[in-house]
Amino acid sequence: MLSGSAVITPKLYTGQALDQELPVEIQKIHALAVQQGREAYVDPFTGHYVFTALRLLAQGACCGRGCRHCPWPPEEQARAGRPGSGITALK
Repeated sequence: MLSGSAVITPKLYTGQALDQELPVEIQKIHALAVQQGREAYVDPFTGHYVFTALRLLAQGACCGRGCRHCPWPPEEQARAGRPGSGITALK
């Protein structure tokens, strides 16, 4: 869980990866993890440890690695070099 008393609220961007529609089950698991203030959850299909939008937002900036629940707007993702963003990064 995230430490400290500050409550992090995701930005207006939904956090759903560009060009990716997540299964409803994953959306529900992520929503529950966020509601509980958890940093991550285990994907029941792959067994991968997946960061929630809360954890990614706490980093302070987009890492550009194409995270499933990236809370940053598409323009910021492109600036960070997100693969397949389909947006030309501003220089």
